[in-house]
Amino acid sequence: STDGGKTWSAPVVLQDPFIVGEGGLGHGIELQTGPHRGRFVLPYAQASQSRDRYAAHALAVYSDNHGANWTAGALLPDYSGEASLTELQNGSVLISFRMEGERMPRDPQVRGFARSDDGGESWAKVWYLDKSIIDAPSMQAIDRSTKTGILYFGHPGGTDGDRDNYTI
Repeated sequence: STDGGKTWSAPVVLQDPFIVGEGGLGHGIELQTGPHRGRFVLPYAQASQSRDRYAAHALAVYSDNHGANWTAGALLPDYSGEASLTELQNGSVLISFRMEGERMPRDPQVRGFARSDDGGESWAKVWYLDKSIIDAPSMQAIDRSTKTGILYFGHPGGTDGDRDNYTI
């Protein structure tokens, strides 16, 4: 769209030649500020290469030429997946990802976060939600208001791991 979403061009199907993966599971963004302004960034998940189907990795893929070519960024920890991302006020990218799999070394209901200061190429230290916040196995939305700067995180708010009582 070139008019704020009122009209749209014909869709273009992107091929996936660069990584064995599960595709982008959440919405992508176009960076609006900072040194990578104009970069397209999509959340992605690299499929497990082992017999443990949960041993996947969340990551971001990015394009600096309007989607003609894509580059895979650094992998996030083992057992991460189902990522969502947003741009912070300073142009950094914040990614939120699900930690999954009953054999993973951490509690299976923990949600991970990381920040990239280079447009999704690499990730700073990873941190996790407090374990008292249940993370039902599902996609979680994360977005920032460009008007207020407030960061919103949406997730099922049930206390039993079910996907109910959606909370922002």
